[in-house]
Amino acid sequence: MGASGIVRVSVMEINGVNIRFNPMKPNEIFCTYDASIFKRLLGNRDITETRKNKVRTSLNTNGQLPMTIVVNERMEIIDGQARVEVFGELGLPILYEISPGLTVEDCIALNRYTSAWKPIDYVKSFAEKGNKNYVRLLDLINNHPVLTMTDVVCAVTGICGIGNARKLLLESGKLVLSKSFALDVNEMLAYMEQFKLFIEGEISKKKIERKSFRVGVLYQSIAHAYRIESVNNDRLFTQFKKLYKEKWTGRENISGCLDDLTEIYNYDLVKRERLNLKEEERQMKDVRQEKWAEGSWRKHPETEVA
Repeated sequence: MGASGIVRVSVMEINGVNIRFNPMKPNEIFCTYDASIFKRLLGNRDITETRKNKVRTSLNTNGQLPMTIVVNERMEIIDGQARVEVFGELGLPILYEISPGLTVEDCIALNRYTSAWKPIDYVKSFAEKGNKNYVRLLDLINNHPVLTMTDVVCAVTGICGIGNARKLLLESGKLVLSKSFALDVNEMLAYMEQFKLFIEGEISKKKIERKSFRVGVLYQSIAHAYRIESVNNDRLFTQFKKLYKEKWTGRENISGCLDDLTEIYNYDLVKRERLNLKEEERQMKDVRQEKWAEGSWRKHPETEVA
């Protein structure tokens, strides 16, 4: 109620029907059988069959509970995408409330403690909203299905190991991935894929057990080795295929993996040609901490900042 004592009421026309709502009372509940009046919010996460199946299971177990869909003044769904689709398919009534001014950020916050967004949901959201850095990241993820999203993000950011640092960076919307650096990473990922395809092939032939390979740490270590200018990447891969059974110990950290890769790489090399991959990587540490994208391994000149 304003200073004059007048309640301001907004009017919306939906399918030829005027719906009145009070912006100061966003919890007023409406009901419709027409799922088509609702719109997808730009940047919202995809509706998966898994989420829709959870709605169907709940309906079968508990019936239709009195849960309202939350939309903004443009009828964009803030909370309840899966319910809208399932209820619409089944011809069930849809209860909804209109909360003017809500955005995709509110959508994320609303879902954080119910069905939390996954890292890929954030990537797709920022990409759909036009963030070029995330568009490039999503392209890399889609172009390298052999690798996990974690493998790709580690190669892009240099943030390896366990912890929430990668997740927090993705959620912040502050990831920086220039066009030229994306080209470099694309080649790095193609190189990493060779190792993964080889290892998966050996596992499928039952030549090795999956548990003998801490594959996530291995691929992250390969990303580090790839960046070392003095490393002959073709040699590293060839030697790995020959010697992994004898020389690979399955260590659980990057330092240990680099020790194993060093022994594999140096096998049959004369002393002057041998490398210490862990030491070479350590010398790059300061550069990596400042900006992973910097370094002599870069092949594509920088043409833009973001």
